[in-house]
Amino acid sequence: MAWRPIANLDAPELAPFRELKRSNATRWSDSFVAEGRWVVERLMASRFPVRSVLVTESRRDTIPPQWAERTDVLVVPDALAERLVGFPFHQGMLACGQRRRELYEAAPELLDDPPVLKRLWAGQTHPADGGDRSDRHIWIVCPHTTDPDNLGQIVRSARAFGCCGVLVGRRCCDPFSRRVIRVSMGNVFYVPTLPFADLGAVVDELRTRGWESWATVVSEDAIPLPEARFGRRVLLLLGNEAHGLDEQWLSRADHRITIPMFDGTDSLNVAHAASIAMYAARFAGRSEDAAGRNTRTRR
Repeated sequence: MAWRPIANLDAPELAPFRELKRSNATRWSDSFVAEGRWVVERLMASRFPVRSVLVTESRRDTIPPQWAERTDVLVVPDALAERLVGFPFHQGMLACGQRRRELYEAAPELLDDPPVLKRLWAGQTHPADGGDRSDRHIWIVCPHTTDPDNLGQIVRSARAFGCCGVLVGRRCCDPFSRRVIRVSMGNVFYVPTLPFADLGAVVDELRTRGWESWATVVSEDAIPLPEARFGRRVLLLLGNEAHGLDEQWLSRADHRITIPMFDGTDSLNVAHAASIAMYAARFAGRSEDAAGRNTRTRR
């Protein structure tokens, strides 16, 4: 591991960083790319392996010396950096990390014990992260979130409100795409964000273990969010940006909730709605405190 000045754009070490704007080339690989100083700092402080850091010559002095002890730090001339990545490189810093696929394989067995999974993913957790001392566990379920900005914001909110993590379906965007990582502000390295080929089967299994599923919908027949009473184990189902939750997912909902809005507003952006629902699920009263309140279900 060392500082490595590079002047030739054809250098093989630069392969993960080429033409990032044109495609998400890392989706089907074991690697991902993190962009920007704050995001890269969070990656370097996480438990994710880091294959290399790329920095422009003008930003070299911003790199802590100990980073070069952990991974290769590639230094490129400023004039070549934009040609390399395919967009204005104002941030001046990128990193190539490695996905922790061993946790993907272990995750189905650990979803029922979120604190253990979270410690494996992120190390020691704080109680505000939904750790051992949290009295309510909340998984965010995204079967079909296609916009990277939305998924990144959902992950960021999931950490803010102490959720267990985010479960994504095969029709979702890549949870480790450069854009998702950037919009999440690197919180994806600390919030278990797990893709599943058959997310429906995962949710079905969790429901048999006592997790209650709550579908977010736009409907007068749903429970208004301020009236919802959540139990200790919550699955919060979020719909697609354009079409919401389809029937196969609505059929998996134990309850349906809606955010009351003033006339003239038909819906909210899914990331905004998700943040409101997470806040309510985290801080709302418990279901056993108000038996019978969750009556408008499966309409």
